Formats: sequence, C-alpha cells, structure tokens
Amino acid sequence: MQLQINRFILFIIVNAILFIVLYNIPINGNVVLENLCLYKFIFGKECINCGMTRACLSLIQGRYSLAIMYNWKSIIVLPLLLLFYIKWWYKFVIVKTIKA
Repeated sequence: MQLQINRFILFIIVNAILFIVLYNIPINGNVVLENLCLYKFIFGKECINCGMTRACLSLIQGRYSLAIMYNWKSIIVLPLLLLFYIKWWYKFVIVKTIKA
C-alpha cells in the first residue's frame, strides 16, 4: 500500500512539473520549434504533421484558435496522447503495485 502511495505522489509531482514546463514554453518566435521538423529540414517542404508540436503546446496553453491554425489535427491527437499517457501511468501506479 505504501508503494502505491509513493508511486501516486511521484505521478502527481512529475505531471505537475511537466505541465508547468509545457505551459511556459514560448511558441511565437521560437526558432527551435519552427525548425524542429526533420522532414522540412531535409526536403524543404511541410510534412503532414507540420506544426503539431506548436499546436499541442498551444492547446495546453489554452490558445485554441492558434492551435487550429498550426495544425487542426492536434484537437484529435492531443486527447489521444493524453489517454495513452494516463493509461501508462495507471499501469505504473496501480497494476505494478498490485502485482508486487
């Protein structure tokens, strides 16, 4: 039981830090985010997922119209990523503790 509580506390701390970091990443004028796409770097044209990183960061920061402008598919991808992320943490916190 103590191991489960420790893992849950770890879950809260890690996710709080992750949210704070992602929320504070500047999007506009960020040269690294604009040149992050390897496909665009090599071929010089946008791939099907260009703008996804900036769009997901915009969604996290609550800038929905900006997110849709970068890549409208982010409104589908980010919730799915969050579901997979929560499922992974559930397995880490609950299931591994029960098996131990």
